[in-house]
Amino acid sequence: MSDRTSRRSVRLNPTPLESREQPRTAALTAGVHRKRARSRVWTSEKRVSDICKYMSKTHHLTLAEFIRVYVTTQGDDGYGDRPATRAKRLADAIYTQPEVLEAIRQHPASSVGGIVTVKALRKEMKALEEAGGMFSAYQVDREQEKSLQGGIRREGQSEDGQKPEDYECILDDMRFGRMYEQVHTHAPLLCGLLDGLMAPKIERKDRPPRDPSKFKHRTAIITSILCYSRASEGSNKFPRVFGAFLHSNGVKRRVLDLLHHFGLCEGYKGVHKHLKTVAEQAKASPPSLGMDFD
Repeated sequence: MSDRTSRRSVRLNPTPLESREQPRTAALTAGVHRKRARSRVWTSEKRVSDICKYMSKTHHLTLAEFIRVYVTTQGDDGYGDRPATRAKRLADAIYTQPEVLEAIRQHPASSVGGIVTVKALRKEMKALEEAGGMFSAYQVDREQEKSLQGGIRREGQSEDGQKPEDYECILDDMRFGRMYEQVHTHAPLLCGLLDGLMAPKIERKDRPPRDPSKFKHRTAIITSILCYSRASEGSNKFPRVFGAFLHSNGVKRRVLDLLHHFGLCEGYKGVHKHLKTVAEQAKASPPSLGMDFD
């Protein structure tokens, strides 16, 4: 009797539709929130990892294979990029991001000795010009006036007893090793590029290791030629001093002009005009006691 009564009461008082749907709606809403929460944790690192796994497991492509195919084939499915367009996009994606270039440069063991751009190298050359060393603009000061005036008196001894051969002390004081350190400090990309290019073709085990100092000197000279070619007035300190040194030691005009064409020093006219100006300034200035070409 009681069971009949309960069933009858259920039929007479059915559960409202809203109350029956409420648990289902709540469950669906909770599921949507959980999905949204999961989508928020997709960081860039996880996305890249997922893409790499997808390429490897689904398409069986390595990153190297993907790049090779990407820049050498024609696209389809609405993305009909020509290979040249794809190659340009890849190059722009690499070279326009300093973080990418720096990361690649830090790993020379990956069969790539580092990636550099013309823009980056010119920026370093500008830094050398502004650093105030031997790659900057030559400025006459009182420490140099008295020493350089001997350059126009090649025939004999100068008024204060200085001989033309004393110009050799300019190269001693200048020390190409210190010039190399300037390049290494202010132009690390350029320095690394030149050192890598001048590395020996074959490491000979039957010979002693070659002297690294002379190759550092060559790096300094090459850098001076590049900087002087870029800014003949802003980076003329070494070419001017070296030209004065050669002139004072009797180097002929044709040789000076030839070396000037190579970018090693200033030409005969420039050197002669400079030494004449320095001598005139030295006569009008009080004598000094020393010199410093660095």
